[in-house]
Amino acid sequence: ATAFAIGSCSKLFTATLARYESILGASKAGPLEAAGVAIDVQTGLVHSIFAGADATSTGFNRATQARRQPGSAFKPLVYALAFDSPPGTPPRFTAASVEPNEPRDFKTPTGIWRPRNVGGHYTPTASLAYALSWSQNVATASLLERLGGPRPLIALASRLGVDTTRFPEELGIAFGQAEVTLVEMAQVTAAIANGGYRVDATHLLRVRDGAGRELLEAVPSKKEPVLNPQAAALTRELMRLVVEAGTGGAVRGAGGQPGYRGLAIGKTGTTDAEKDLWFVGATPQLAMVVWLGYDRPKHIGASASDLAAPLWGAWMRRLARPEHASSFDWGPPLVRASICTITGMLAEVDCKALAAPFLPGTAPRKRCPGGHPPPDETSERARESLWERLEQH
Repeated sequence: ATAFAIGSCSKLFTATLARYESILGASKAGPLEAAGVAIDVQTGLVHSIFAGADATSTGFNRATQARRQPGSAFKPLVYALAFDSPPGTPPRFTAASVEPNEPRDFKTPTGIWRPRNVGGHYTPTASLAYALSWSQNVATASLLERLGGPRPLIALASRLGVDTTRFPEELGIAFGQAEVTLVEMAQVTAAIANGGYRVDATHLLRVRDGAGRELLEAVPSKKEPVLNPQAAALTRELMRLVVEAGTGGAVRGAGGQPGYRGLAIGKTGTTDAEKDLWFVGATPQLAMVVWLGYDRPKHIGASASDLAAPLWGAWMRRLARPEHASSFDWGPPLVRASICTITGMLAEVDCKALAAPFLPGTAPRKRCPGGHPPPDETSERARESLWERLEQH
């Protein structure tokens, strides 16, 4: 990590936290904290890191040591699992596949589990493109159930570099009911962004003695494939929809703070009772993760879309360089088709539509029959950001 990157990062995080606290108010749980890590998507070399505004007496590093629930920031792994398939075979699912998205009971070893969608917004079914871009919990849990439950998801997370030894075998891990570190989530995001290869984050470039002799040189991350390139590319493009048309739009800027305007993928993560806020994302060069919360977990009073996404965008705006590539130029070619968010069929004029990614020849061919109920105005108002509500007041 360069001195410039560290200094710029510290100033940005400190100023942003002070601004957020002035809006949210002081808390008895202590100061609102944040942490972040940015790594190279190909090598895993740490580009920049922020351990928190309030230094701990023990030197505890929130970016590398703190284990917190990632919330919906973990969901891309479920979709990567759905798109994964043996080399040379098409995936079982596409962005147009649909899953139930209304309140329903799931049978688990500990009893009946009934997840809810944030904001109380439900649809009869949800296409996978919509389910990830707008973070639909019921559809995601339904998808993981069809994929065989938590075990294959835990296995995938482990291959991507996540310590899963304490992961519970329950469907709730589909949306982050297990603890991870920021570094682990950066490694996961890098693998999705780089075409499916695992990277291990490291801050070590080389070690020399006083005479200039090389004592130790960083070993580049092995190009170990952990995801089918098709799965990585399709997941990456669904995460691009999160930024372009979903819950991550605030990386472009919010609340008067400019954001990152270049190509980006990402996913928001807000845990139950808004105790942890995450944004995980990447550009073709950097995988970057931001977390906000209290050291003693407590209700924050805002979502990841409100606070974590704008901070991620402001940070990436500072780290990105003009010479960086402007496209993900690896992986199989993909096409986009405008599909109905509910049925997954080709969208008609009365459909809510998304430009979803597909492998050539796998896009839907049938057109949606339409007849959808009108948008739920109550749920749409629930999606208004903190900044929109403040402006209205």
